[in-house]
Formats: sequence, structure tokens, C-alpha cells
Amino acid sequence: MVTNSSINLATAASGKLVQAQGIGVANGFTTATYPSTAGTSGNVLTSDGTNWNSTSSSGVGALVFLQSQTATNSASLAFSSTFITSAYNSYAILLTNYVPANSATNLEMQWSVDNGSSYVTTGYSSGTQQIGFSSAAITNANVSTYNIMLWQTANTLIGEGWIYLYSLQDGNPATTNAYMAYNGNSIILAMGFNSTTSVNNIKFLSTSVNITSGKFTLFGVKES
Repeated sequence: MVTNSSINLATAASGKLVQAQGIGVANGFTTATYPSTAGTSGNVLTSDGTNWNSTSSSGVGALVFLQSQTATNSASLAFSSTFITSAYNSYAILLTNYVPANSATNLEMQWSVDNGSSYVTTGYSSGTQQIGFSSAAITNANVSTYNIMLWQTANTLIGEGWIYLYSLQDGNPATTNAYMAYNGNSIILAMGFNSTTSVNNIKFLSTSVNITSGKFTLFGVKES
């Protein structure tokens, strides 16, 4: 039990921090120096043993929010070079509440190396495997003109999942994998893109129809 003894009531100059010295020993005090300003957005306070400093978090693998877009009967949505930059080599996209305007359509992802002036329509090696609910059957689909993200048999079904993109900025062939689901069906996707030109724009669209709804959220992935 703490009592109001002289040990516990020791005083010090304004701004000092209490530093316990052990049972039955008077409290000690220490001076901690804090940054004079808040620092850069996203920084954290780290201790060097004496003072607190504002530093960037190492956070390898951490997701850094970049932009979110919501489709409302949209022909397409694109993330531009404002957000696809050399600051990150890997990206992640969270898809929620995706619904196409009509049945039997694919969710496509196309890449651009000139910030959307044109989109690449050849050279993709996009493959998917779909496992149905309560079924051992695996359905395959392969496309070379775009990245296939989802294919759906009814526009009443909601598609959701994560899309991961690698080597968009380092001069190596870009790759993608994704884990998607709709109405109890699980879809695993993998894609390679045989180009060493940096990708700086990503577009989503539904084959031949609009996107009724869907939220697309882009994150950068910290690698160091």
C-alpha cells in the first residue's frame, strides 16, 4: 500500500519525471527532452535512453493509406501516378462491396506505364482458381489481355478481397496475387506482367458494363 511518507512525497523542479529507486528508497527524478514540434505526420516517439525523439516507424510490412475511391454506376476507377510512385515498390488494394451492373461479367485490372494515357492490353499472364461453397470442384480461368480479379454469375452477389501488387517501380516484371470471395465462393489469383517499365497507374473496370458499387482502397507497403 502506498503511504504519504517523505519518500513518496519527494519533490523536484518543474518538468522533471519521477523515477522509482526501489522499495523504501526516496524517488529519484530525471529530465526527459521531447521534440519541440509535433514532427512529421505518421512519426512515432522513440527513446534513445535519455530523450524522446520524433522518428519514422520502421514498420516493415505496414500498410500506409494512400487513397480510397467509391464506385457509383462508374465506367471505371483508376489510381494515378499521384499515388503510384517510387515511394513504394509494393502496394495493396482492399476491395469491398463490389457489384457489377450485369451478370456474367469480370472485374478487370489494367496497368498503365504512362499514367493512364493508355492501358496495356497484352502480355498479362493472369490465372485464377475458384473453389465453390460445399464443392470440391476447382474452376480455372486464364486471361492475357488484363488481370482478372473476379468473375461472377449474378450481379446480386457482392465481391470482396485483397489484391497485392509487387515490383511496380523497380524495373523487374510486376506480379500480382489476390484473395477474393463472393457469396461463399473463394478465388485465388496470380499474375505476371512481362515488362520492365514501371507501372504508375492502375485501372479497374467491369467487362462491358459499369460498376454499380464498390470501394477500392489503395495502400503502400513499407519494405524498410
